Amino acid sequence: MPPHDSSVSETPSASVDPQQVREMQEGFLDRQRPIIMIGPMAAGKSYIGSHLARFYGYKFIDADTYFVEKFGPIPDFFREHGEAAFRRAETEVIREVLESPAFRNCIFSLGGGAPMTDSVAEMLRGETVIYVQVDAETVRPRIEGNKTRPLLQPNPVQRWKEIMNDRRSRYEELASYVLDARGNPGISQMTAEIQQFILSRKTRSSK
Repeated sequence: MPPHDSSVSETPSASVDPQQVREMQEGFLDRQRPIIMIGPMAAGKSYIGSHLARFYGYKFIDADTYFVEKFGPIPDFFREHGEAAFRRAETEVIREVLESPAFRNCIFSLGGGAPMTDSVAEMLRGETVIYVQVDAETVRPRIEGNKTRPLLQPNPVQRWKEIMNDRRSRYEELASYVLDARGNPGISQMTAEIQQFILSRKTRSSK
């Protein structure tokens, strides 16, 4: 190594290999993009996403919770404005989170119907999207007797099956990774599986 020349001011690039700088920058930018959770109602997206964030150091944002902060309770919004208005407002909430620097490096859980909006689907293409796959038997205990989900009334399980059949192909189309959450696997197992995928995806993109 040549002797240190005190007459030359040092900069970060002087002591770090340019290839390392490039890899660090790419890794930082990749790390900043949200990890998006999609899947049907009651799939456990928020439950899994919040634990993934807590275990591995991400922030967590639930689109429905953020919607409520801006517009009030979702069932009330549905009754007062209808589903079309809800989808428009939901799209703006999702756009804000995906485009704002304030929401970088997060796990972002979307409502079950959000990916069915074409403009939302376009925003999700090219992002890291985790599809939480469940079946009716897995969600049955979570939705039977539940009155807080307007789209599942009056027969929650039957309506869930019908809606899931309509949405399955869109979930599969957008998925970067499918997490099999049927039968309620342990939360540690599911979050570790997702994190392994995230890390492997970053490794591939850096090569």
